[in-house]
Amino acid sequence: MAVLITMRPDLTQQELDRLRRMADDVRLQIEADAFRHLDPDQQVAYCDGALRGDELEAARLHLDACDQCRADVEELSKWGAGPRKRNWLPYALAASLAAVAILGVLVFKPEPLKPRPPVAIVPPVTITAPPPAFSYGNAEWDRLVRDVTASGRLAMPALLAALQPPASHFRGGIGADDAALAPAGIVVESARPRFTWRAQPAARYVVLLAPQDGRVVESEPLSEAAWQPPSPLQRGRDYSWQLEVVTDKGRALHPAPPHPPVRFHVLDDAAAAEIADARRRFPGDHLLQAILLARHGLRADAERELLEYRKTGRADLADALLRSIQSWVPRG
Repeated sequence: MAVLITMRPDLTQQELDRLRRMADDVRLQIEADAFRHLDPDQQVAYCDGALRGDELEAARLHLDACDQCRADVEELSKWGAGPRKRNWLPYALAASLAAVAILGVLVFKPEPLKPRPPVAIVPPVTITAPPPAFSYGNAEWDRLVRDVTASGRLAMPALLAALQPPASHFRGGIGADDAALAPAGIVVESARPRFTWRAQPAARYVVLLAPQDGRVVESEPLSEAAWQPPSPLQRGRDYSWQLEVVTDKGRALHPAPPHPPVRFHVLDDAAAAEIADARRRFPGDHLLQAILLARHGLRADAERELLEYRKTGRADLADALLRSIQSWVPRG
């Protein structure tokens, strides 16, 4: 610019000022270009020797003046031995990782999260009593065994008490003649019970049997001291009976008046089914069977089961229950 101005001495002052401003703008632009950082593509092209002409010259001028870009170019040059020999492994690895990430998003796109159902808040449970020690699948049996085990006694059923004769006849025994009639004052399980009595020499016997408030039925004359009815008796009913003894001395009736006939009760269908069910389901549970037998008035059978329970169970409990049965009213 100075040469141009020198060669044109005839320029006016206004033209000279305009030319000076143009020169200043060019100088500022050159300085700005010299200090504008090289972008990554320009740095890579410079390292690869891909720049030509003015671009190469501008890059050299900038690198001479800019420590930052010069350091970046030197770092890039370490990846290769020279122009056109750069190692592209880092760029290829980065591109591969990006492709895998994109593929994972496309292929393994997660399903949208479903809202979880609300969690029910269960109040704490307070256990006030231990669970029952027995479980037969029958609430009534569970209660019976639990109560009897806790109390150590068996209550006499009202049915059995009703079969006993009035207290005024106890002094001399039932019948007051020691005939040993059976069944007497008990509940029998079989609908065809076996009748027995004390045998007498050269005697014949006739059983007089009558349901409560019913017609008396006589057996055929018997030579043995035992008899069994030919047909089943009606379950759930009370029966009374007497024995007629015929000897060469005459006839005698046992029990003899004023003693009333001895009585017994035939176990009803529901009780018989319950006992049969317990024997079938729990054949070795002598305690359960003893409790059910005693509950329905089968006194002798209950005592036999308690003796079996004493061998395999709690002897103290078995003895206590036996004592409670023995405290019932006298046997017939």
